Amino acid sequence: MRAKALAFLHTCYVEEPQYRPVRLGAYKIVYPDGTRERIELIEGWNITDIRSSPGLRHNDWSFARCPDVLIGSRLAWRGQSLTGLPLNLQVLIWKNPYPQKKVKQIIVQANGSDEYTKIALLAVTALN
Repeated sequence: MRAKALAFLHTCYVEEPQYRPVRLGAYKIVYPDGTRERIELIEGWNITDIRSSPGLRHNDWSFARCPDVLIGSRLAWRGQSLTGLPLNLQVLIWKNPYPQKKVKQIIVQANGSDEYTKIALLAVTALN
């Protein structure tokens, strides 16, 4: 597909969410000619733990806003689990630096530093 931008609907699970941004992994965009682009996934900036509760976070007093309202992405959905825990999904819009090229592959890569950290990519939409 060709796209001027890609919209990633995603979330993550972090065993102990922090108040400072933490690198969780990346999306790697691969083009047919072998060109690659990397989109860093930073918890607290463009992706966040699915659980929206500030009480789950270490030093949650530092939030000037709700932990599911980020600077590098948009809140796409807010809801609740069956037990009443607030949940969220984020949309990250990435501007394609090569809109004339087709995107061949998107690779989800976790840093692997924490066995409990999970990245969930639910959907990708091409924006033109």
